[in-house]
Amino acid sequence: MAFAALIQPWLVTVWRKVFKRGKVDIYETPTAEICFSALGATIGLTGTLRSRDRDMFIQSARLTLGKNGTTRNFHWFAFRVPKISVGTTAGQSAEISMDAPYSFMILMLEPHRFNILFSDTALIQEAQPKVEKLKQEWIPSIQSVEVPELPLDPSVQRNLIKKLRRAHVGFSTTGKYRETLTFLEKAFPWEAGTYELTLHISTARPDRNHKKTWKVTLSELEVANLRNNISFALEEALGLPLMPGVYTFIQTPLNKPK
Repeated sequence: MAFAALIQPWLVTVWRKVFKRGKVDIYETPTAEICFSALGATIGLTGTLRSRDRDMFIQSARLTLGKNGTTRNFHWFAFRVPKISVGTTAGQSAEISMDAPYSFMILMLEPHRFNILFSDTALIQEAQPKVEKLKQEWIPSIQSVEVPELPLDPSVQRNLIKKLRRAHVGFSTTGKYRETLTFLEKAFPWEAGTYELTLHISTARPDRNHKKTWKVTLSELEVANLRNNISFALEEALGLPLMPGVYTFIQTPLNKPK
């Protein structure tokens, strides 16, 4: 009896590793973050992953976004790490650092929290050649702007930004600039209505796809606000400094499909 009691935990471990295929449970936070920026169309998701029956190796994650019979793929672009900095006069402000995505292990006794930014990489690949050509035309237009030596005094920095802004005002009237901006406006993917959003978690050994689906809805006003980001996205791609908070982010509820 004593021998049987000792060997039983070992048998359970072998059973889990050899015969149990395991499962990844997805526990999402209530909302998804929708945006359009220099990173293209993006979706941010946060939550917790838990493995059952065995440790699981997470190989990759992606999102599919479906509406009216069409589907767009969003690949994981970055792991976001929120930080809280305490200011001396302005109280607390939120900061986010980003790391390149990588595969990771989930242990049965250690659920894994995630904060992932997904991007429509196909849209980025289509837009990149046009933006790069625009950059080549933008560089000569700012060659007359004298860049002072580092480190910059705050007043000198403000003056430099003003000069770059004035150069941008003239450059934004050129045909190539208007052509690139029009392309981004046509490629803008967000529409008012309800989407089906599915998170796909791919594991290795065993090779499986674990998924969870929600419904997300964007209003006409929210889409209009996201459209305002298009011009800012092009400015950022050209290297113009943007004011903090210039981009509009939409926090939309994740609803269970009926």
